[in-house]
Amino acid sequence: MTELVPSPFDGEPSNFAETLGLVDEGQGDGWARVRMPIRQRHLRGTAPDSGIQGGMVVALADHAFTRASYSLLPEGASTTTVEIKMNFIASATDGDLIAECRILHRGRRTLVGDLVVTDSRGRLIAKGLGTNLVIERLG
Repeated sequence: MTELVPSPFDGEPSNFAETLGLVDEGQGDGWARVRMPIRQRHLRGTAPDSGIQGGMVVALADHAFTRASYSLLPEGASTTTVEIKMNFIASATDGDLIAECRILHRGRRTLVGDLVVTDSRGRLIAKGLGTNLVIERLG
């Protein structure tokens, strides 16, 4: 197993989800919900009304997809996203974004997830579909 190199900087985020400020709000039985408070660093520019950068929305949805997938995996297995498609419906500039994923199909080698991202007022921001490859531990 590869050992992770500790950060030389105090207070540096320990992983990608922490870097983005993602908050896991629940998962189980092929479902997950993740929240991301929108910060200036998530916006496309420095103007307050510049809107969230699309990659942040996809990263949030993908994290919810990963959490939902892990809720169905046997111990020792993992996943990697092999395909994700997002339709952007609206933008957001403040508040929280919430991603929910429900696994639609659980195959032997793949999982297909329905992805929905809303803002804190319940307005649809993005809708997507993803495929995760199941990676079983060898040995």
